[in-house]
Amino acid sequence: MGGRTCCCGNCTVGQGTLTIAILNILGGIFSIIRNSIGVNEMINNPDQIKDFSFQKYQNQYIAFAGIQLFVGVVYLILSGCMVQGYRSRDHHWIMPWLVWSVISLALFSFGVVGVFFFMAFRMQFLAGVFIVVTCAVCIAVQTYFVLVVKHFVDELKGGDCEAT
Repeated sequence: MGGRTCCCGNCTVGQGTLTIAILNILGGIFSIIRNSIGVNEMINNPDQIKDFSFQKYQNQYIAFAGIQLFVGVVYLILSGCMVQGYRSRDHHWIMPWLVWSVISLALFSFGVVGVFFFMAFRMQFLAGVFIVVTCAVCIAVQTYFVLVVKHFVDELKGGDCEAT
């Protein structure tokens, strides 16, 4: 096999996996900070938030931000495991991130479809299309990340670990 490449041929799948793990760690940290600040503001200063829909659905907003906080923590932990899997060349450390990402992709995809139909029924079709297109790009990038990591796991299982 000898080191399959990814990222337009610029690096091996192992290096791509490490890059993806680092990007996910940074994204997880950012998500945790952003959502922690948001939840804190929603709980401690709800009167300062001027969004009418927040005032009407305050508990749902807090719950949704809490879920996003949880997802950020999970991605941070699993991305750290993925770095360890890259360093030790042990696919068992990488598999939890891979499984979590596939499940997250499926749930996110269903959620995007649900949001589109919700917005279409509320006569906000163009906004719904914009959200679908934006989310489709995110889904495509995350799917590519999953495929790169899956190729690296396959290399590790096959014993071809020369590519770093």
